[in-house]
Amino acid sequence: RQPALTSALVNPTGAYATEATAVAPAPPDDGAPHTGLALVVVASRRHSEMVLYFLQGEGFAVAALPHDRPKRAEKMATLSAFTAGTTRVLIVTDAVLRAFGEELPPVGHVVSFDFPPSMEEYTLRLAHTACGGHTGRMTTFVSDATPREQIIALVEALQSSGNEVPRWLEGMTLAS
Repeated sequence: RQPALTSALVNPTGAYATEATAVAPAPPDDGAPHTGLALVVVASRRHSEMVLYFLQGEGFAVAALPHDRPKRAEKMATLSAFTAGTTRVLIVTDAVLRAFGEELPPVGHVVSFDFPPSMEEYTLRLAHTACGGHTGRMTTFVSDATPREQIIALVEALQSSGNEVPRWLEGMTLAS
């Protein structure tokens, strides 16, 4: 898959999050098969479990692949349910995304629950939406704990690709 950072088909957005407000947005659904699917990317197995339990409690059809070496039957069942749309939200870690990236279908919404450790990882996450000419959205949670250098890199990437940068995000690059 080609990185979609500069594609007009992707609408990358940022969301300011505190521990109390970090909730994954519902996946958009414009009627196309891929659009009702959302991929939530987290940094750790612990965050995967936390988001999984929260979204299950909210009534979402959600599953998780929290590690890159699941049993084959578990992996196949989870990916089949996600591809079929039975499970509309799949939570993965960066390690899983790297290991199974080609096996995941394109999705309508990628949520970076944990800020990606590098812009390369950001681009890898972004590549899972807007594939094959489809439109998509990527939401990246940003908080006061996000390193300033990473916020600056995100703002620069958004600006260079012609995407809107929220004023609050620009303001975070100025903070000391």
